[in-house]
Amino acid sequence: MVVYAHPPFKVSRHEGLMTTKIYLKKVKAISPIIATIILIVITVVAGGFIYAYVSGMLHSGATSQQASIENYALIPGSGNNATLTVTVQNMGTVAISSVNIASMSNGAGLANKTTLTPFKNTPFIGTISPSSTNSSTLTIEGTAPFLAGEKYTATFVVTFANGATQDITESLTANPY
Repeated sequence: MVVYAHPPFKVSRHEGLMTTKIYLKKVKAISPIIATIILIVITVVAGGFIYAYVSGMLHSGATSQQASIENYALIPGSGNNATLTVTVQNMGTVAISSVNIASMSNGAGLANKTTLTPFKNTPFIGTISPSSTNSSTLTIEGTAPFLAGEKYTATFVVTFANGATQDITESLTANPY
């Protein structure tokens, strides 16, 4: 008689007699404690990824700070003075608390933080609500006369109600008188 054995069985023969002995293969496995620890680690890591994804989505949509210079008019005055009218738009979700001028020049250092009056620490545009605009006019004093048709680079510092700031650099062309 022929006996076919499939793993995990073995067939052995003895003198004249055919006996079938079944040997079960030992299956190696990890202990239940290690399996539990691995499952806990996988769960914690997956939970961390889900938390980071969801909190990132919630925070990115919650607040945004973005402002832009919508319009300007730079009109040279007498001596080293000019009149600057600026319109700022709040395109974010946080109110703008102030807008200051940090510097202004024509490449030759026409005006800087120390010569801009009254703006070094005094805002010229106050609070602007989200999705609103506000304009203000101020007199700028330079170290040389402002000239019609000349290009000037101005840097505005926008401060938001939550303390964040945004620097906006604009190229301004002086209008004729």
